[in-house]
Amino acid sequence: MQGAGLERQCEPVHFAQYFPAIARAVELLRPSTEEGDAMPHDLNKDGAFSAPVGRYVHLTLGGLKHRIYFEEAGDGIPILMQHTAGCHSSQWRHLFEMPEITSRFRLIAYDLPYHGKSLPPVEHNWWEEQYLLKGEYLRSVPLQLSKALGLDRSFRWREL
Repeated sequence: MQGAGLERQCEPVHFAQYFPAIARAVELLRPSTEEGDAMPHDLNKDGAFSAPVGRYVHLTLGGLKHRIYFEEAGDGIPILMQHTAGCHSSQWRHLFEMPEITSRFRLIAYDLPYHGKSLPPVEHNWWEEQYLLKGEYLRSVPLQLSKALGLDRSFRWREL
């Protein structure tokens, strides 16, 4: 099937929502290497440290205080990376280990509230209500994180 290519025939928003799953499917179709499915950074010697550094930042989201976990690696243009629904920031783990990317970009992958290592608000009985990530609340996470990290350079998304 070499050279057949892939073609996208869908709405840009739908494409963006399913892109990580599509990318993973394409990755699984690649031929295996002699080391199996290991990436070069998976074969580091004992005692070697991986590139990303993780920590928490305190953010007020939807009127409640949250501890949001994020990992970052690299220098240069900052890129916020949000995981897909039901996942967490580790889905970006291989990008953190690619010098050809981290030499030009500061990768910042965060866990949404209630996902991964991000914690629910402690001053609120969050278990008593339905959890819905939508609209303004969801958009507030990268905006507040950007402010906290001093990413003051504005940008605009354009259609895929």
